[in-house]
Amino acid sequence: MLFLVRRDASAPTASGMAMQVTGKAQIIEPFSDEYVAAAEFKKIPIDVLKKLPQPMHLIRVTPVKAEMLNSEFKKDGFASRQKIV
Repeated sequence: MLFLVRRDASAPTASGMAMQVTGKAQIIEPFSDEYVAAAEFKKIPIDVLKKLPQPMHLIRVTPVKAEMLNSEFKKDGFASRQKIV
């Protein structure tokens, strides 16, 4: 399982705004078809990647659950924690 948190960097830490995503992570084999396709999509030349001392890792994340934390939701009568499963 993988757990990611994204906070609004422009908001003060007391604002109570964040997104948490829980999911399954899979490392993609370097220079596989999927790896090359992702590099091309991001416009990263394969030649550059092959010259690195160690391969750049590509991790595919499949979300399982997302939770939005926002204290502002309470103003509209909702819970501050909203889940998408």
